[in-house]
Amino acid sequence: MLRFLRPAALALLAAAAVLALILLAFVALSEASRPVRSGLADLPGLGAPVRILYDERGVPHIFADSEPDAYRALGYVQTKDRWWQMELARRVARGELSEILGAPTLEADVLFRTLGLSRFGQQYLQRRGASLDPAMLRNLQAYVDGINAHVERGPLPLEFRLLQAPRRNFELSDIFAISGYVAYTFLDAMETDPTATYIRDALGPQYLQGVAWDGAQAMAAIRASAKRETWGGDLQPAAWLRRDLQPAIQRMQSIAALAPAARSLAGSNAWIVSGARSDSGYPILCNDPHIAFSQPGAWYEAHLHTPQLNLYGHYLAALPLPLVGHTDDHAWGLTMLLNDDADFYVETPAPGVENAILYRGQVAAMELQREDIQIRGAGIQSIVVRSSVHGPIINDVFDGFRSQRRPVALRWGYLNFDNDIAGAFHSLAHATSLADARQAASRILSPGLNVLYANRQGDIGWWAAGRQARLQSSASRAFLLDGASGRYDLRDFLPFADNPHQENPPDGLIVSANNRMLWGQGHPLEGYYSPDARALRIRQLLEAQPKLGVADMKRIQLDRRDNRLALAVRDAARLALHGDLDSTPAASLLQQYWQWDGAYEADLAAPMLHWEFSYQLLRAAMVDELGEDFFAVFLRSPASIWTLLELLQNDSAPWWDDRSTPEPRESRATIVRRAMLRAIVVLQERYGANFNDWQWQTMHAVVHQHALGGLWPLGLLLNVGPYPAPGGRETINNYHFPFESGAAQVSIGPSTRRIIDLAAPQRALGILPAGQSGHWLDANYQDQALDHLQGRWRTQWMDPAELTAHQVNELILRPTL
Repeated sequence: MLRFLRPAALALLAAAAVLALILLAFVALSEASRPVRSGLADLPGLGAPVRILYDERGVPHIFADSEPDAYRALGYVQTKDRWWQMELARRVARGELSEILGAPTLEADVLFRTLGLSRFGQQYLQRRGASLDPAMLRNLQAYVDGINAHVERGPLPLEFRLLQAPRRNFELSDIFAISGYVAYTFLDAMETDPTATYIRDALGPQYLQGVAWDGAQAMAAIRASAKRETWGGDLQPAAWLRRDLQPAIQRMQSIAALAPAARSLAGSNAWIVSGARSDSGYPILCNDPHIAFSQPGAWYEAHLHTPQLNLYGHYLAALPLPLVGHTDDHAWGLTMLLNDDADFYVETPAPGVENAILYRGQVAAMELQREDIQIRGAGIQSIVVRSSVHGPIINDVFDGFRSQRRPVALRWGYLNFDNDIAGAFHSLAHATSLADARQAASRILSPGLNVLYANRQGDIGWWAAGRQARLQSSASRAFLLDGASGRYDLRDFLPFADNPHQENPPDGLIVSANNRMLWGQGHPLEGYYSPDARALRIRQLLEAQPKLGVADMKRIQLDRRDNRLALAVRDAARLALHGDLDSTPAASLLQQYWQWDGAYEADLAAPMLHWEFSYQLLRAAMVDELGEDFFAVFLRSPASIWTLLELLQNDSAPWWDDRSTPEPRESRATIVRRAMLRAIVVLQERYGANFNDWQWQTMHAVVHQHALGGLWPLGLLLNVGPYPAPGGRETINNYHFPFESGAAQVSIGPSTRRIIDLAAPQRALGILPAGQSGHWLDANYQDQALDHLQGRWRTQWMDPAELTAHQVNELILRPTL
């Protein structure tokens, strides 16, 4: 019969057969590595048998006689479910991606070798090990031993087989290296400081009018201190910043996309209502950290039950301490503080002396560290990491930047040996009082975190955890600093007691949403804070009722209205246009926009126009001054959303002048009109000429992408989505997307939604964006995806009696010699 088929049909059949064989092989490899969650298994080092019950969502409930046994079992079962994710996080932090992925990831490896996270982890244990809590160290080591028990004997995950990645045991120092990688993803200074310096020194301080990355009062102080730096020598700031530093910074920020194990935040929400304000009479804590979506997602849930502790925690890849969690007695949550904990120093090379700088009038040799990077298929590449008195030299991160005369050093708070972030979260899990939680938060130097705490005794509290560096000079740290003079060296840190904080506030409400806190006490901290739209909306909804219950918390977590920032932009745009476009064919669309209430409803066109206009406005105003590369960096920074509103409200900002036109100076109205018309054209080209057919849900979509999901056909199998996404950007239900034209592809969103009523913490509510398991054929790989999008929660069972009804599997781990 085959001889009657045309050649094209035969070729199609052959291709289909090949694809079928590939799929069968893919399925076979995946099946071989699926985790076994029932029966008996031996786990070396246990003091007694450990019983693990898995619920219908694949969450392990670990019943052990001691905490070390519980943590050993946690390491073992987390590796069963997330080994690839854990290995990926470890390789990023240690700068070892190229060993399995080849030359395309070499720049990422050079970056993290330059930051020295692996060396820092080893040195941290050498210098601080004796002073760390012995109980915590025992638990951490037990966790690592549990990981290695599976690494040594467990089936290799699909990703390992595809990449032919070797088995490698984990080390205790890897925990501190990976913590550093997570902290790095929050480094907003990486984007903002070089951009601010370019604006000040290349364009002129007057261009800081109209640009913002903080509130009005803070920006006024920054602008007042924004005098051009006298760098000396032959440095040309404009050319140097545009040609060399900016591309390097842009590449450094894009490297985070290589490791979906943990990527940057774009906002988080947390709030507490006291028992006096709740229906149950006990505090209610709510938290939804906004982390980049990936598959598997950021959090791994696990319940640890011992005679001393009943803990439900959320764990990042290869990090055994729950960053958010709750017990029978207390709960805690996090948002990013977004304080400034990093500074860039422009060093002055010592004339005629290699690898040395001038510092306080003396020649100072730089520290040199050789690093050998194994590259798959290309042998070993050796680099030399240079460090000045201020920190690692980031010039060495990229080819084409090393030869610049001025080394740039990074001083980063995380690389401080006093930074006891592991001890902080171990203590938070064991806190028995408000004072215990305060003491735990005080151990965190970097990254800056808002720690929120509540207990069954009725206490609620919030602390800005993270130390604000104080420099010798009072100059703003928002710009690159001169390293030679010593004027900008670190003097000390602001005492923790002076940080903003609240404890048992009279109104019974605590709200944190990455904003500069308005409702606390303490010294304000320099930083790159989010606009207050989410924080004020949360507070507005909480204050609307004298008593609140779990149902109210659900409603608030799913709120998709921005009635502050979005409406301020809308109103400023309308004022600037003065009805100029009301007689055009787009009049009906504009009328929808002018009447929009800021709610991101799925069937509306107004949110589409709002964000395309916002992008086109910033582009029309700024790209001629910044250039394409600096503009791309600027759009990723917190400054973009602040500047959008600042510009619209400032008719005299120099940014309105279009340098590419012969006109002496365009007006704000001219640029706003141009941006609005361009936005309409772009949307028509993409979504059709009929405005009535436009719907926000067609523009705003989410894909949970696997690290290998960019490769065809792996993406069809490993990625989860695309799905229409609810909410918007700067809404409480924050499905965040980058500024770009024609799309609102969600990149970041609620990595979990938690609601803990301390009247019954054993039945807290939560949800993950996709699923618990990292194995694509597993039933728990994407079983929560639709629930998450459609606003549903599941119970986080902790009571053994209730858990039995939801038990799906039982695994018994036995001690072996």
